[in-house]
Amino acid sequence: MERRKAKRDQILVDIDIAHPGAGYCHGHVENISKGGVSVHVDEGELPAAQRSVILNMRVWTGNEILYRKMYCRVVRHNSSRLAMEFAENDIVTEAIIQDLMFYQKRGQRHEQEKQVATGSFANALPEPAGS
Repeated sequence: MERRKAKRDQILVDIDIAHPGAGYCHGHVENISKGGVSVHVDEGELPAAQRSVILNMRVWTGNEILYRKMYCRVVRHNSSRLAMEFAENDIVTEAIIQDLMFYQKRGQRHEQEKQVATGSFANALPEPAGS
């Protein structure tokens, strides 16, 4: 099976997968491109014949959780991994992808700044007497 050649960005976003008539699965997006996503299912199961799904993405902004809904078609289904393409490649889909990437990068920068601040503070402490 030929894989897409679109540029993919690694991302970690929690999701719920709604599939009409069957219920929900839970998991996370591993990477995303303008055309689709790679999803790992952590809980629940997607029926093998299921082709249309709704991804409900939860994105932590640092202040609140944003919820984004995207309609997808399942193009590959291997045990707990799914490859999906977006049903609609429009300006709204692009805006959602940009939101996801912005908050992902913002969160990574915040974590790095926290580690640097913690590391530099620990290095600035004098050693205890008698060591």
